[in-house]
Amino acid sequence: MCGHASEGAYLTVELLIGFILGIGGGLITNSLWERRTTMFQFISTRRTERLLHYDPEDDELYALNRWSPKTRELTRDHLVTIRTERPSQSWFDDDTLAAETNVQLRAGMHGHICYLTGVEIDHREAIENMDFTVGLAACEYAEQAAVMHLMRRSGPNVQAVRAAIQSDPKAYLSTACPASVVANIVVHSRDGKVLVVRRSKAVDTARNIWTLGVYETMRVSQDAPRGSVENFFSLCERGLREEVGLDMTVHYRDVFISWFGLYAPLLRTHLVAHVLLTCPTSDVDVRLESSEGVQEADAFDWLSLDWKSASHLISSPREKISHVPQFSALNRRWLEQTRLAAYESMRVRPGLR
Repeated sequence: MCGHASEGAYLTVELLIGFILGIGGGLITNSLWERRTTMFQFISTRRTERLLHYDPEDDELYALNRWSPKTRELTRDHLVTIRTERPSQSWFDDDTLAAETNVQLRAGMHGHICYLTGVEIDHREAIENMDFTVGLAACEYAEQAAVMHLMRRSGPNVQAVRAAIQSDPKAYLSTACPASVVANIVVHSRDGKVLVVRRSKAVDTARNIWTLGVYETMRVSQDAPRGSVENFFSLCERGLREEVGLDMTVHYRDVFISWFGLYAPLLRTHLVAHVLLTCPTSDVDVRLESSEGVQEADAFDWLSLDWKSASHLISSPREKISHVPQFSALNRRWLEQTRLAAYESMRVRPGLR
């Protein structure tokens, strides 16, 4: 009788342990399944860092923030864009800057743009609830062209401002010079290709040089609530519409911004953004021929971007020709910032949607 009781007790304990293990295993499995995207993006980022040895600071690109798809995204609801007064800058003499601005105006450099004056992250308990606030001040296109021209001169003030950005890019913004905000928008196809563009002789700089994706400069905007024009997202949408002829919801679902910082040689704010096509590349080819920006580019192509081709782009030695940092790879001459675009593309592409 005691033997039967003992066997029954053992059976009960075994069933209880099995039940507990089953519940625990199920909870762990569900947790891992729910976190699969985060884990996959983490592995993808680490793999990119391991296989593609690249530091943007080698190209004088200094990050203010970086985002990853599905795990740490900059969303439209949490991007706050405000209009600010122009900060006081002491990097260039006011009279020298005004004189050079007049030279650029006489050369036909016209237009109303804006430049970055501040960045704040409103930290919340959860990453997805963080607000990202950027301050923008208005300036003239001729002013940023003047600053760009002055930055090409070798002098203590040029060295000082570049050193300030290198030391603390966020702190520099409180004394920022008039410059521009430029988005490099990479267009990804679903079969692993990216749109590459050769800049034509009609553009002001970097003529006959290839870029990964297209570039667009932010225009001046009024004080804007979240999601209003012109912010990082609408800048990218306009760039795709004008330069490539693509419209959101028709040709791609959304814009993902992966990198945001300063390009010290020009004191410029630089964004890297991505879209994943929902249409065939042949449709894009047709739209490119009739887009508004067709005069700014004289050749287009689709590059298969894999670990090998990305490594070629990233590891090629840098050159400087006619004040334009560039490099040769894959039988083309590329703009220097292509390295960052290639690196970011490999890092975020697995999570694009």
